[in-house]
Amino acid sequence: MPGFMRAAVLTCGVLGAAAATVMLVGRAEHSSAQVAPAEDRKPSGSGAANDKPRSLARGESVFRDRGCVACHGADGRGGIPNPNYLKETTPRLDLMAERLMLFEEEDAKKAIDLILSGADLSDLSRDPPFVKHVAFSAQLQAVQEVIRNGSPAGKKDPRGPEPLAMPKWGEILSEDEIRSVIAYLVSRYPWERP
Repeated sequence: MPGFMRAAVLTCGVLGAAAATVMLVGRAEHSSAQVAPAEDRKPSGSGAANDKPRSLARGESVFRDRGCVACHGADGRGGIPNPNYLKETTPRLDLMAERLMLFEEEDAKKAIDLILSGADLSDLSRDPPFVKHVAFSAQLQAVQEVIRNGSPAGKKDPRGPEPLAMPKWGEILSEDEIRSVIAYLVSRYPWERP
């Protein structure tokens, strides 16, 4: 078997084992919460923001059931080892609010509604819903592009093995699912810190 195929098989085996472990941990932590299964990939229209709890549950379901949890951990808390990756562990996604320049809980709530509605954020520049709206819009677009198109992981040792990279989800997830996952991750931000 050629070396690249052997590496691919090994990587798939490691990923599968990691996914199973993390999914079990995630299910144990969420055993008391009932999460609706992921809906089909058809767009849900503009009514998504009108049913925020259902949309956030959908985002959680997509995050868990599509395997995001395998690399980013339960609730997006990260910390999963990624050999030869510059940062050593996978990124935390429960800090998505900070990544999107949402530093106030009220701004995050407004942003979640905007994300779920699928609103054209450029139309809101005349009457921005919060102060950092322009920065939020730019960051949201960047995050959506990473989810759609994937992103390579920086190697600590250039001669070492390839670290796990963010895969391309654009052909697997619908735009509604991508928005639901981002909104769910914004909702996971630990606003009340000890």
